[in-house]
Amino acid sequence: MRCVKCGAELPDGAAFCPTCGAAQRQAQPDPWEQPRHTPDPWERSNRPADPWESPNREAPGPQAGPGPQADPGPSGGGTPPPPPPPVSPPRTNTQCIVGLVLSCVALFINFFGLIGLVGLVVSISGLRQCGQRGEGGKVLAIIGIVLGGVSVCFGMFTLVLLALI
Repeated sequence: MRCVKCGAELPDGAAFCPTCGAAQRQAQPDPWEQPRHTPDPWERSNRPADPWESPNREAPGPQAGPGPQADPGPSGGGTPPPPPPPVSPPRTNTQCIVGLVLSCVALFINFFGLIGLVGLVVSISGLRQCGQRGEGGKVLAIIGIVLGGVSVCFGMFTLVLLALI
């Protein structure tokens, strides 16, 4: 049995609470009423597990020592802190993507390394912007720089071969 005022544990049939001194009302059962069991939805055994609640927490009772008592709310546990917002990955820099595409196109359509040179410059610019703005796409820019460099080297090699012929 619990105290109606402070919630302290009392022996069965106690008229007064030894902790706070509040008088306890004794409910007299009606002999004509059929006893029925309706589960309390807030009883610990009938509600689903709360991930914010400690499994070893007891029912709120009087706190020792002076000071104001915190209002635990109607469920006895207060309100849990809100979950953290979902973390989204950083946005990919557009210039990194464009530089990679131009460098890949330059491998197939080389125009003496001009498209590869444009892809190389755009990829370098995109890589610098990734560092400044904290955006994603650094790997794409590095691949674009490598492919653009290969394309420019192949274009220069083609020009030298045409000049010798």
